[in-house]
Amino acid sequence: MIGRIFHWIAKVKTLRGKIRKAEIDLIFSKAHLKSFVGGAKVFIIWNMQQLDNYGQNKLLKLLEEPPNDTFFILVTESLNSLLPTIISRCQISNLIPVNFDEHKYFWKI
Repeated sequence: MIGRIFHWIAKVKTLRGKIRKAEIDLIFSKAHLKSFVGGAKVFIIWNMQQLDNYGQNKLLKLLEEPPNDTFFILVTESLNSLLPTIISRCQISNLIPVNFDEHKYFWKI
């Protein structure tokens, strides 16, 4: 059953490092899809500091009323760049930066 998780994994390419409106709209629509195999959906959104106000407000709607069994992991290098309303709906965990060159064997999928 664990192999099926990879059907939901997708990397969203950004334009010049910015998260675009179309990418947030895609996350919004995928979050509302039903899973045929059951189980939870987890979205990991990297570089939240690159999300503009439109994207943050659209994402806020998902955080306020997430579909059942849907979870979001938001990653940012600058907590101050996020809207206070998003921060208030999150559990904050400070992580130590990882040197990917030293740990690349671990990150292989």
